[in-house]
Amino acid sequence: MRFGLKISFFKFMFICVLQLLSTGIAVASTVNITGVYSSLNLHQESGDVIGIELIISESYSGKYFVSFQASEGAPRIPVVSELTVHENEITFQVKEENGYQGSFQGTVSQNELKGSFVEGQLSPSGDQMIVLPRTQSYWQ
Repeated sequence: MRFGLKISFFKFMFICVLQLLSTGIAVASTVNITGVYSSLNLHQESGDVIGIELIISESYSGKYFVSFQASEGAPRIPVVSELTVHENEITFQVKEENGYQGSFQGTVSQNELKGSFVEGQLSPSGDQMIVLPRTQSYWQ
């Protein structure tokens, strides 16, 4: 009987380990935040470039960075900032006066990035919430 209890205990432990591993795999397969998120487009009538483009990349150190570029007529100089990532939520600072300035908080999904500036700055279309589809760069 004692031998049977040991086998049952080992079966139980084996099932627990498998469960933990499968949960770990599910957690590890969260949304990949790196990529291009852009609403930049050419206004056909005026020839102006309108929108925002974010490019999120990861460095060799495991830190994430974002290149932020806005345009309301003529594209502004891109600003590179360190990105704070927690699962699919991101935060970064735009420190330079470049049309936008302050803290941006957003959420990344498979298809888009949604977020806003804490200070309440509006998107080029006048919305509080900035929605950028995951796409190719305007510059490609």
